[in-house]
Amino acid sequence: MSETEQKTAPRGLTRPGLVLAGLSLVAVCIMAQLYGPIALIPEISAHYSVGPEKAAWVISSFGFALAAGFLVFGRLSDRFGRRVCMVTGLVGAGLSSVGIAFAEGFEMILWLRAAQGFFTAGFPPSTIAWLQERLPVSMRMTGTAVFTCSLLVSGIVGQMLAAVGGFGEPLRWAAMAPALFFMLAAFVVAIWLPGGVAGRIVASGADLQTIPYRRLFRVYIGSALSLVPFVMFFAAVEIESAAGRLMADPVYVRYVGLPGLLATAFAGLIIRRFGVMRMVLLGFVLMGLAFLGPIVADAVTGVYIAGAVFTFGIAVAIPALLLTVGNAAPDARALAISIHASVQFVGVALAPAVTGLMLERGYSLTDVCLLAAGLSFFAVVMNIRPARV
Repeated sequence: MSETEQKTAPRGLTRPGLVLAGLSLVAVCIMAQLYGPIALIPEISAHYSVGPEKAAWVISSFGFALAAGFLVFGRLSDRFGRRVCMVTGLVGAGLSSVGIAFAEGFEMILWLRAAQGFFTAGFPPSTIAWLQERLPVSMRMTGTAVFTCSLLVSGIVGQMLAAVGGFGEPLRWAAMAPALFFMLAAFVVAIWLPGGVAGRIVASGADLQTIPYRRLFRVYIGSALSLVPFVMFFAAVEIESAAGRLMADPVYVRYVGLPGLLATAFAGLIIRRFGVMRMVLLGFVLMGLAFLGPIVADAVTGVYIAGAVFTFGIAVAIPALLLTVGNAAPDARALAISIHASVQFVGVALAPAVTGLMLERGYSLTDVCLLAAGLSFFAVVMNIRPARV
């Protein structure tokens, strides 16, 4: 903890476990808006008479705007306060969801999804920074892991909810229900969440120059590649299953991935014992090996093996990346975390379009998994001898 952080660290946060649980629930709901359309790519493609690679822009438009928003809100959070950005993000995401509920054309939905993604960026990095500053010291690793767990679980939960609801026009309640929840959450955060000095004085001098980019360069490459395999895999499973080329049920593939993502909540205990960089490397190795499943086994068995195993890699890699980045720049923590999230979601935004294009050009699911494995191992190679952070 830096000297300025020690001076401004809050005292006596009441019921920190309850606060963490509430913020994690909001995180699941807000980030589920990104991942839900992965389960609907075939339906969106058919509904608007566009190819899978164009339908994937419903995800990519959100993802690119989210990446840009992280950089904006990370800076604002360090200068004006965590709570201000959390509330702004929730209100903006809620209003954008209302617009999506009444949108008719494909292009309008893309623009509104971009707005939704941009404002969504106001919540996760500011909340992570808030937790690392406001939680008792003994809870900070666990708090980061639990909150990260909620962000990752949203990737499965969003797809499950979307698959159950299906795709229809207009998207009234599918968009209105989360909009109402976001507005309620914004009110609760604004009124009851402790604010004060954290995020104002702690980083009053924070600037781009305070982040050790040379030390974090390799780590940020890992950040950029951390969720690309996740999105590529599930998008490929969805598209190939809908086309009748894969006899695996996407619903069950998502189910087998849930235990791994839920394990993220316990990653803090493992990271504390073995160290952050070891867990970054272990996580990417697990991901890389898991995605070889459909290549060394038959497609159906391999898909289920990959879905069950790779999420355990994500469970340890991403919390370790977050802790590495946050600890490396304590006086510009939200901005450093936002850069991590920005490059991470640029990858997320590119992944569905790349996957759709690959499958459209005649590549198979095993080719997609081979690429996902290669990207995971590349992250290992880049971080095998990282500079100390």
